[in-house]
Amino acid sequence: MIVIEKVNKVYPGQEGKVQAVEDVSLHVEQGDIFGIIGSSGAGKSTLLRMMNRLEEPTSGHIYLDGSEVTGASETELRTIRKKTGMIFQHFHLLNMKTVAENIAFPLELSKVANKEARIDELLKLVELEDKRDSYPAQLSGGQKQRVGIARALATNPSVLFSDEATSALDPKTTQSILALLKKINRELGVTIVMITHQMEVIKQLANKVAVMDQGRIIEEGSLEEIFVQSTHPVTQEFVRQVGHDLPDFLLKENPKNLLMRISYQSDRVGQPVLSEAIRKFDVNANILLGGIDNLNDQLIGNLIVEFSGEPGNIHKAILYLEARGIICERIER
Repeated sequence: MIVIEKVNKVYPGQEGKVQAVEDVSLHVEQGDIFGIIGSSGAGKSTLLRMMNRLEEPTSGHIYLDGSEVTGASETELRTIRKKTGMIFQHFHLLNMKTVAENIAFPLELSKVANKEARIDELLKLVELEDKRDSYPAQLSGGQKQRVGIARALATNPSVLFSDEATSALDPKTTQSILALLKKINRELGVTIVMITHQMEVIKQLANKVAVMDQGRIIEEGSLEEIFVQSTHPVTQEFVRQVGHDLPDFLLKENPKNLLMRISYQSDRVGQPVLSEAIRKFDVNANILLGGIDNLNDQLIGNLIVEFSGEPGNIHKAILYLEARGIICERIER
């Protein structure tokens, strides 16, 4: 669907060139909800905008549905862009036009016949039938974003680009927008590429994830892999934002005992692997914190466990867990 090969973006600066995106390669498959997460300045917005050449790559190649975006002529680019829609953080609605007229705008540019039927269809999809003749100033933030989503879908794109679509919304409204995007992906088969700095958004919506830092992709994989198997400190910090962390005072108790963060994927959630290890190797395991997380309808387990007993037996117990696909990470006190 989308193939990015060794893409770079360099901006001129007063103190020399600034590398916004460095040697990035990605593959987004049809039907994915692909999340790109990073802090401010990580390069994620620049990368997203290069996918439909709202930003010109300095070097590298980008392909969308088999067509090369980089190097395409203006005529070819217009054809490619008809396959994409864009959702913005701050909506970018036309304030002097009604909801229906905002949705109609891309239809007029594309000279689509029977615009009214398409507008009605989109208003029903985003649940704004009663706001057809309202103006943006009369809408809530969530309603404005629904109009933005309807407008982005107007020409039946195969790919939807989401640029921090929920960052300007309150938590309850964010939930409703994420549910709408999931519905669009599921029912219409639209591939979604989303950028965000909020791991909670990634956790609820994406099935694939890439983590950016200083212009580079530092880790990528399935949602489960990123949450359970991440090794880069930046990724781990994002995961901790929505995970389970131990209060500082518990880190100071029983300093001779071993603290471990234990993570396991959905196929292990219902299995008593930890209790088996305790019995088999005669060790004690005190679960200090943890639970089951729902990652976009996939369950993963996260526990912080304090082991005590004979050191050799503890070591054997941990090897036993790891041999059964459990991720064990020592926590330094």
